[in-house]
Amino acid sequence: MSLRFENKNKLIQDYSNLFQNHQFADFQVEIQMQNNKNSIFDCHKCILSSRSDYFKALFNSQMKESKEGKVLFSNVSPLIMNQILKYIYIGEIEISHENAIELLIESKKLLLDQQIIQTVTSFIKTNLTAENVVDIFHLATQFDLDEITKFSFDFILQNFLQIQNQNQQFFRLTEEDLISILSRNNFQFSSESDIFSSILLWIDFHSQTQNINPKNIFKCIRFCDMNHSELQKIQESNVIKNSFLHEIIQNILSKSAMDHTFQEKLKQKSVKSFQTRIQTPQNSTILLENQDYTKTLFDWIHDSQFFNTMQLGYLAKRDGFSPSKFHELCDNKGKTLVLFHTQENNIFGGFTSKGWVSDPNFWATKSLGSGWVKDPHSFIFSLQNSKSNSPQKFNIKPERNSYSVFYSPFHGPTFGDRDFAILSKTFQKNDPFDAFLSNFGYAYQVPFDLKDPKKFFSDPEKFTIDQIEVYFENQN
Repeated sequence: MSLRFENKNKLIQDYSNLFQNHQFADFQVEIQMQNNKNSIFDCHKCILSSRSDYFKALFNSQMKESKEGKVLFSNVSPLIMNQILKYIYIGEIEISHENAIELLIESKKLLLDQQIIQTVTSFIKTNLTAENVVDIFHLATQFDLDEITKFSFDFILQNFLQIQNQNQQFFRLTEEDLISILSRNNFQFSSESDIFSSILLWIDFHSQTQNINPKNIFKCIRFCDMNHSELQKIQESNVIKNSFLHEIIQNILSKSAMDHTFQEKLKQKSVKSFQTRIQTPQNSTILLENQDYTKTLFDWIHDSQFFNTMQLGYLAKRDGFSPSKFHELCDNKGKTLVLFHTQENNIFGGFTSKGWVSDPNFWATKSLGSGWVKDPHSFIFSLQNSKSNSPQKFNIKPERNSYSVFYSPFHGPTFGDRDFAILSKTFQKNDPFDAFLSNFGYAYQVPFDLKDPKKFFSDPEKFTIDQIEVYFENQN
């Protein structure tokens, strides 16, 4: 005979007492405040480390925070940290419209369990409205909350008409946001002329404080979908001060009235010449076979200026598989997209907003003539992989963003502390690439269920890279 006894309520109460009275506390979480009166939470290492992988890694390290018994956080309010710590101690948290995004940011930063992350994510999705979606979209983009970024952007597309009528949210859209939206075929709108009218209001609002170039936005308007009277009304209203726009409308009005076939030709031409489109980069052998990957990369990078002006700067089969050729063509080019293709038909790569910087003065971390560039916006990704059914994006770990991109004259494009790297075994910059290294997980986040991450992209024991494409922004 046996008896099972549980008293979870008492356990929770005891942990709650520890959280409130700080008895036996051995670690401090300090919140930096603007008034220099920092908030301090007295905590217990054993509880923090058992509930947060961030603290577990911190306490297992030799970092000064672990030795000093104190960690300092900035850009987070004491109220949010109190909620996070309350959840760590007793598994309870209060989610509201006001704190949901901040809770999600800190939960991901502190590597809390997936249940709380999914709960907060679901709350945000459920409570998106036309009155808050633009603000949430910008916060999600800023803090690399990929699921919320995609969901909120899709919400904007599906509810654009409502947002268009909500001046406060509509005016908060950036130029890049508008170009991304208007470049799509699947957003909600009433008519092209209404879109044009709203864009004029947006330009007028932002021109008071910013230097706006309306040409980039006007390129996305489908003037060929307007009827003759709408175009004539625009022309007669004297709102057109942009010669580029005046030329387009005048061209349509003067030729389309007499020639019906001209309308169809102009529509075809406007798609190419007068609109920003998400197009597979020319000369890309890697993306050509699956153009859905182009859209995926566009959504991840979320920089239409870069994506729609990027040029192919390095093609390994054309320019040569060597470190010297790569650096000759790609150093100091700024934002860079790298694609690899393997003989196993894997497609992977990385994006950096900094690029490969050969000047040691710009390196965040240095080692024997090589260095790392700090870039919190960098990420690596897998588009096609036998071990994964769908494209995946892997963000830089916040505590390792000083190791975002590795520069060495003997390496090709290398992300992280060799999270993946291509190089010459001889360590001679003119010798061909013949080695692939993977330390995936050091600087970039690895999915918790991924087995053997070091072999995820390609087998390091075999050199199977058969193509590399490097794109950077066209500065002309």
